[in-house]
Amino acid sequence: MTAKQKRKVIRRSKRRAPIATDSVKLSSSERELLAIPKSEWEIAKRQERIVKAVIRTNVDDAANRAGRSTRTVRRLMARYRVNPPLLAFLPRKRGQAVGSRRLDLAREAIVEEAVDQWMASREPLPVSRAVEEAVRLTKAAGLKSIARNSITRRLEMRGGGAFQRSPKERQLRPDIPNTRRALGIVQADHTPVDLIVVDEINRLPIGRPWVTIIFDVATRAVLGFHATLEAPSATSVAMALSMACLPQSKWLQSQAIDLDWPMHGIPEVLHLDNASEFHSEALRRGCERYGIGLDYRPPGHVYTGGHIERYLGTLMRRIHGVPGTTMSNVKARGR
Repeated sequence: MTAKQKRKVIRRSKRRAPIATDSVKLSSSERELLAIPKSEWEIAKRQERIVKAVIRTNVDDAANRAGRSTRTVRRLMARYRVNPPLLAFLPRKRGQAVGSRRLDLAREAIVEEAVDQWMASREPLPVSRAVEEAVRLTKAAGLKSIARNSITRRLEMRGGGAFQRSPKERQLRPDIPNTRRALGIVQADHTPVDLIVVDEINRLPIGRPWVTIIFDVATRAVLGFHATLEAPSATSVAMALSMACLPQSKWLQSQAIDLDWPMHGIPEVLHLDNASEFHSEALRRGCERYGIGLDYRPPGHVYTGGHIERYLGTLMRRIHGVPGTTMSNVKARGR
């Protein structure tokens, strides 16, 4: 075989050799086409044939032959006029379009107000603060509540993407106290307030106050509280319990507060941690006098006081929006 004949054989074998599809580099448009499911591609082809049948005959005949309604055929024709290629007939995804908004104008204005307040704060606030404010405003206006995601999306759109997110809720455990009866189980706890109190005349710092909260597990209502600059003691607990058991109307009037706070009463069980002031003889005898049972958290089971602990966290987040707040730590405080 001559050299010329050899070259012809090589060229002929190259033309017949199969092409390895894996080695072929596809363009982005080709990859998008191959990503379309075969079932959807077949639907698009059938709908395209219906539209072409209309062009050859009329809408009624094409609808009868395809077994479709004339309304469906006209809708396909409208899509074809806007976008003639076959891709226009691919099944459309159900649901709301990306980037669209479902809130009505009234609730949209409330979200904008809550976001404006959040963005205007000089203190680094968590997103839950904006959510709580939006919920408060919607309730006051008698409107439907707003989902958390709606607020976080608008914060991100406004450049508030660096906000703090709340930790995931703990899974409910069987030893966590729980009841459906109001005043069935009431929790009490103290916390230092993340705020510096200053003198009203010379503005010098006085100190950080402590607050004692009495919290009803069933209704998630605050029954009473006591704020003081002194360290927690049996007196703090007694003062907070007195407010919880008695009507608060006189106290509200003395403070010139126009608020309806009807929740009060003697609890059945007072659930406490193991702090020394909760084990005092004065507290034990005072509770026995009025038939209040004492129940203490098992050592090391901090999560059993999760109801009031979560409320105290929410309370401190709201305090973090007040000028002069210390925040929860030095890092959160920033400048």
